[in-house]
Amino acid sequence: MANIFGFAPKAIKDNKRIEEKFRLRALKAIEQFCVEQEILELQRAKLATAPETADFSRAMNMYIIDTDELKRVAPTASTLSMTVMKENIMMVIVKFFRSMYKDLKCELTWVQLISILLMIQMPFPYIIEHVNMVTDFGAIPVLIVQFAIALFVGMPFYMIIMFLANYSRKSLFKFWECVPALRGLPISTVIVWTQHEIFNISIAAISVKLLWSVLTSTQYPWKDCNFKGSSPDCYHEPKGEYNATCCTITHSKRSPNCTDEYYAATVFKYAAYDFYYKNQLALEHNPSLNSGRSMPLVYVGVTVGFYALGYIFLMMGLNRIRYILTPLSVMVCAIFFGPFLLFTLLYGDQDMYPSLPRDYQVFLNHEFLSIMIRKSLSRELSANIITFSALASSDMSPEMNTILIYTSRVLALLTITVWFSMGGSLLKKYYKVNDAKCINMMGLPFLFAMMPELLSKALFPKLCLLIYFSMIVSWCFCGTISIMSSLVIAIMEEQPKLMKFKGSVCGILCVFACTIHVLMLQASNQAVIITWMADAVIQIKVIMFHCMLIAIFLYGLNRISNDYHFVFHRKIHPFWIHGVKVAMLVVTLVTLAYYIIKFTINPINLLEILTISAITFPVVAGAVLVFVRYKSGLRKTFIAPDPQWGPKNSKKRIARSKFDPKRTLHYSLSETCKHSCLLYSRALRQEIMYWNVWSKNRYGKVAKLSEDDEEEIVEVEETQHEEGDDQLEELRELGEKQFTGSPPQQRSKPLKTRSIASRKKISPDCRRGNFQIDECELGAQFELTNEMDSAIKRLIE
Repeated sequence: MANIFGFAPKAIKDNKRIEEKFRLRALKAIEQFCVEQEILELQRAKLATAPETADFSRAMNMYIIDTDELKRVAPTASTLSMTVMKENIMMVIVKFFRSMYKDLKCELTWVQLISILLMIQMPFPYIIEHVNMVTDFGAIPVLIVQFAIALFVGMPFYMIIMFLANYSRKSLFKFWECVPALRGLPISTVIVWTQHEIFNISIAAISVKLLWSVLTSTQYPWKDCNFKGSSPDCYHEPKGEYNATCCTITHSKRSPNCTDEYYAATVFKYAAYDFYYKNQLALEHNPSLNSGRSMPLVYVGVTVGFYALGYIFLMMGLNRIRYILTPLSVMVCAIFFGPFLLFTLLYGDQDMYPSLPRDYQVFLNHEFLSIMIRKSLSRELSANIITFSALASSDMSPEMNTILIYTSRVLALLTITVWFSMGGSLLKKYYKVNDAKCINMMGLPFLFAMMPELLSKALFPKLCLLIYFSMIVSWCFCGTISIMSSLVIAIMEEQPKLMKFKGSVCGILCVFACTIHVLMLQASNQAVIITWMADAVIQIKVIMFHCMLIAIFLYGLNRISNDYHFVFHRKIHPFWIHGVKVAMLVVTLVTLAYYIIKFTINPINLLEILTISAITFPVVAGAVLVFVRYKSGLRKTFIAPDPQWGPKNSKKRIARSKFDPKRTLHYSLSETCKHSCLLYSRALRQEIMYWNVWSKNRYGKVAKLSEDDEEEIVEVEETQHEEGDDQLEELRELGEKQFTGSPPQQRSKPLKTRSIASRKKISPDCRRGNFQIDECELGAQFELTNEMDSAIKRLIE
């Protein structure tokens, strides 16, 4: 706020009249401010305790007019008349469709954030791949590598990205203005995400078909092996020991003479597996089976239904669907973890360790390290698209957010691993299978054969199976819709003019994604998808991960530390900064090792090269386009952050530009200054403290300023400290004379005026409502309002 006592009039003809007028107007302004504050508080209290809302009162009045019962009071009137219901329904519908085209801010609580993000952090393709790796290399080595990658690579990267997203409040495309040269990176990320969602829809389609089979059967369709196409060796109950010689089809231990046909002939066919193999796996293993012809229709139907429902959710917006997705996600998590506790209590005495091999020599296997590290790194990119959207907003600190997300992820991995091992042990003991290799538990059979077989032994098998398959469908839907909603928000933020055509944008997005999924899920394309996506897309995700780490380093770790200090008023822990450096080192070494082995040992795969080039093309094209615009003068920066990068509030951006963590101030009565926006004016600090004490002694309290009051600050150069101290004594004496009538002491030299460096509005975040030098020096305010300030300035002029 400007120093209202710093400009004395040049000539005063009538001191008494000027002083009295000055004092009365100042006191009147203070009294008016206090009265307005009291009125505002009373209005807020009245609004909070109001028995009716505006819509309810309007409905009651309409009912009274409609029924001619003018003597009835509103609270006792009924709202069930046709006129009132029609008016309310139409009003809600109109407001609903109008609000669809408003880009509203979405703030999630930590429960909403954790429950929804868990659906994205743990998609079912991730779960299937985890089960496959546990089958290949054993549970203990796989968990150790995944936890190490998550702790030292994933968590630091995720925390930094989450902090920058909350700091800038930018969405997917606007976020990368921090490094304009990599503005094409989000487009490549979206393309990779499309591949990921293809498998999600496939799993949902299988779940829908099995759900329908359970609904149309009396108990469950594979009961007593009484279903169409069942094998003669289908087992629905123990029939002695199973001593067949089975081979393993895992990647690390597969024997040369073990073909898929031989394994399919010798594998143990318990009832649920035989039903699943004849009705679901036909598309992947044996398209000539009769049941395989109907599978593409199921995929098409489920895909179209998913995106039709997704279009409605996208039009509703993230602010509304979060109230649907949150309870749905919580119920899914409860269903997922509830049976785990039940199985642990009922079958905790079972020997499940045979399914948890502990061969620690596998760490010396280069194939294990290559596959595990690359797949673990690729999974760290799966949920990061959501980070750049409004879903990333939360009241939690980014550290706590990251810890909770990864804690839930670790618990989910442990739950899946124990389920997998316990289920294999139970089936082996129940059916008396001698060789565990004969029980196919890899990937999809784990979800749709082994788990349904265990649930069919429960007390209410049909109910348990219905809940289980519904949980899988809901899980896939929550993850897909959350990410697509974030993508729509990003598009609207990138091009605000498209807000008028939000319905068309959502429709085009859904139709495009649905078409791609239907084309790629055809039986003729399944082999292509499995062969090139198994390796090429994994490496593409690692490359995207590498590009994001490069962007963080180009932005600057020191700048990130200062941004964190500015926002949270404390220094960032070294673990996060050093963790990003470790992540950069690990990803670089893994990428170099992969391509050295790829181009020296293995033959060059043209399809893989074309795939990587096509997906990474937006990154290269974006860098070239930004460079051309930079050279032509249309852009101000190429690598350095855009001038508009940072907090959305322009006042915060100004404060951040002047923030220097190396020159923080310390006081005996306050903590470290959280905003070094003033140039450390000793005279101004003493003046503020003096008038704060004077006001408190005179009025007994300190007036609080409202959020809408505009205030100004005066920045004083450090070279003016001595001059400011001399002015301070004169200002105090002049102020005491003007407010109390006591004459000041005479001085021989004229009063000096304070030079003004600049005047700026104070951010609402720095307002504290009093004059004390507290933890935010930028918000050092006087008790005088703007009305009083302007009145005094007019008198002085």
